[in-house]
Amino acid sequence: MHDFWQIIVSNALVATALAIGTALLSRAWKNPAAIHLLWVVVLLKLFTPPLFTAELSIPAGWRLATERSNASNESPRALTAASDLSPTALATTPSPGEPSHMATANGVKPLGRDQSLSTAAIARRVWSLPNLLVAIWISGAVGVSIWFTIRIRQFASLLDRMEPAPDDVVSLTRRLGKQLGLGRIPSVWMTTSAVPPLVWSIGGRPRIVLPSELFARLTTDAQSAILAHELAHIRRRDYLVRLLELAATTLFWWHPVVWWACSQLRELEEQCCDSRVLELVPHQARTYATALVETLEFLSAHPCVVVPLPTAAYSNGSLSRRIVMLAQFRTNRLNVRSASLVAALVALPLAVAIAEAPPKSGDSAQQTAPVLQGRVTNDAGEPLADARVRVAIPATDMRFVDSSSDHKFLETKTDATGAYKLALPDVKQPTTVSLDAMQPGYRRLVGTLFGGPEAKRIEVTPGTVTEASLALVPALYLKGVVVDEQGKPVPRVKIGANAKYARSSGGVERTVSNPDGSFELFNYAKQPFARGDDVAKGAVYFFHPDFVRSQIDDVYALAKDQRETLRIVLPTGHQIAGTLLDVAGQPVSGVMVKATRENGRDRKATMTDAGGKFVLRGLAAGPSILRAHALKLKQKVKLPIALDSDKQNLVVRLQAISLPVQPPTVAVLGMQLTDITPELKNAYDLYNDQGALILDPGKNSERLGIGKLAEGYNFWMVGEQQIGSVREFVEQILAEAAAQPDDDDSIRVVYNFSTLDMDGSNTQHMRLTKQDLDDLRATLVKLPSD
Repeated sequence: MHDFWQIIVSNALVATALAIGTALLSRAWKNPAAIHLLWVVVLLKLFTPPLFTAELSIPAGWRLATERSNASNESPRALTAASDLSPTALATTPSPGEPSHMATANGVKPLGRDQSLSTAAIARRVWSLPNLLVAIWISGAVGVSIWFTIRIRQFASLLDRMEPAPDDVVSLTRRLGKQLGLGRIPSVWMTTSAVPPLVWSIGGRPRIVLPSELFARLTTDAQSAILAHELAHIRRRDYLVRLLELAATTLFWWHPVVWWACSQLRELEEQCCDSRVLELVPHQARTYATALVETLEFLSAHPCVVVPLPTAAYSNGSLSRRIVMLAQFRTNRLNVRSASLVAALVALPLAVAIAEAPPKSGDSAQQTAPVLQGRVTNDAGEPLADARVRVAIPATDMRFVDSSSDHKFLETKTDATGAYKLALPDVKQPTTVSLDAMQPGYRRLVGTLFGGPEAKRIEVTPGTVTEASLALVPALYLKGVVVDEQGKPVPRVKIGANAKYARSSGGVERTVSNPDGSFELFNYAKQPFARGDDVAKGAVYFFHPDFVRSQIDDVYALAKDQRETLRIVLPTGHQIAGTLLDVAGQPVSGVMVKATRENGRDRKATMTDAGGKFVLRGLAAGPSILRAHALKLKQKVKLPIALDSDKQNLVVRLQAISLPVQPPTVAVLGMQLTDITPELKNAYDLYNDQGALILDPGKNSERLGIGKLAEGYNFWMVGEQQIGSVREFVEQILAEAAAQPDDDDSIRVVYNFSTLDMDGSNTQHMRLTKQDLDDLRATLVKLPSD
């Protein structure tokens, strides 16, 4: 706790000194862009840990009251931490020769006179100054966050009622955005509410919000000036500064410098954007000034809507200053010299902290961190140099962990002898972790998707070294890059490697492209996968929501040099934008809308927003089918569309699903299942005529280890046997379990699914307990014979 307060107080003092220095510097250095950056550093300093400490001798009277509170009314012996002082967990450390005292089940066992603590002493420790400060800090942060949440939700509800800007405003925005060098032009929305022109970015990409009444009264030149101002905010990424302000004011609400910095940042942003406007629309200073005055008049004549975290063309209290500035135009940008000076000014404050005492010798975190070490070899026992070893904390199925995953993982490489060593600094207690290893020309340690998880799991303990040697088997290696039609790299492309058989397919590997568009695949066997005479092709699919899907038909048909120099080009294609309505004509939110060819290929899907709106991009030209299925409403739609151009403002209305009778359900492994019938196949758009349909996956279906299930998924195979009903599903699971060795509790199942990413079949291995099997036997007795 002492170290925590030392860092907080140190950062607060350094940030204060930096703020005062910035304010003084701004009087002499008239460069708003540079001063703005310095104020950003003031806020950042509150969060940055020091790179080194400057030792100061602090008088005893200035030290935190913890030292005094710890010394008063207590034994001089060591005590447990304040957070551990509960009536049932209080103990002292006995001196040599004294009996050890333990807490009883009903309270504290009486201690010796020298060791006893009064109730008042305990209360003083629990309500010591540091603990009281923490309680006040947390209460204030919660209050500020609630205030921000309410304001943001109120304003977000206003955004739901906005309309897209007219085409002429959109065209003007695009022209100005290109002049500013924006790579992505923001969307523009109109509102009838009394708000200033502003940029809103909470909860998504930044977009420009314009009051329709004000914009209608402005001339075209004035509109251009206002739009240029908002686009300049986006070009400068001022909306990201608002997020920094949100974090700083929530966590450091008690520090006056935070509120001072926020007001200065917004004022300086207006100066920089005003200057940029006059660069973009020269000789329009008078027009721009008139637009600012009209904005003020508009806002003063209407009940104004409070905008949380504003990035707006109008800033309270700055109108006169801005009009004077417009008459004395000067460029407000960072050049190389000013940027270098700013870097020099901020380097020391960001790195330094004030320390009360010299740092302790040694790094206790490093000393106690568990260490994993071992060797990576091939199946012949030969060492593999430069093999990548990846550790996921805590343990997980690493077949699905990649650069786009939120799961924490660490990575290292082997040396020339195949040895690796990796410290796990954040592990503070015994933890099970997962290991993966990969090397070009060898299969990943975790194995293929359809083969079931094979990742090695190891328990690590702080302060110990754990040995884990790994062996990899030979495999094909694929390497390449994904680009768009202009040759620019496309990051975060979802890549699926499959073994494609005549009538089915199995997952081999999943990954995503890196920021530079590059990707690697490791898991294809040297020889094609085969099931008897059915030899699979190595099909690789490349999917991104903004582009037309691409694929490699068969990696085995490629030469080795081709497999390692792949260049995948994703076409832009067409898009469909519209609104989904229910049978009553009301917008429907949170419903998946997908477009496919008649054969189900070239699929794209998205979810409708709060206003029922959707946009599908990257669609291939030709006849397509638009589908939507609102399961909760029991409504769906199937709409043929000829895609020869973009489709905008499409209105799609759902139709009611009519079922002759309510299907009978059976509780199986916590799920509610029913037999597939022709009526259910049509209602749920199923591919299979037979099988077990999931009507409710239950609250804990993920424990089965076969992925996240949902209504509308259906089981159609258990083991290698196709099933036609719920009864056959249960029977075949029991038959497979009876044929398994005693130490194997996994059953192969195949089910059809539909997600935003794809429609398809998923082959997994269901993990069952003895109790699960007993429950299945009891269920089978109750099921009628087919």
